[in-house]
Amino acid sequence: MAHKRNQTGCQVAMSAAIRSPGLASAVLSGLPQEHERGLGGWQAEAPGLASLFELAHGALAALRPVIEGLDVDTVTLRRNLIREDVGADAGQSAALVRRVLDDRARKER
Repeated sequence: MAHKRNQTGCQVAMSAAIRSPGLASAVLSGLPQEHERGLGGWQAEAPGLASLFELAHGALAALRPVIEGLDVDTVTLRRNLIREDVGADAGQSAALVRRVLDDRARKER
């Protein structure tokens, strides 16, 4: 991906995102516990929580240079939004997502 300036940061963030649901599942499975945090459950949560924090920190650290180096062409962005008939405000991302989901739902019928 020669056109990308820092694909490594995105790769690190994606790796963290892929690993996180399994860790979150382990933390959630420890929630039902005996009276006053009985033995076993909370001890199983701690390593998962630590790993989730480490993954989040690593992803954010890797994405920082990506975000800082982001070059947004607002003129082209505005033109594309108008062309797609969703308005000229990039803040209308909810409308964009809704339109994509509606289009997908129509195609699946």
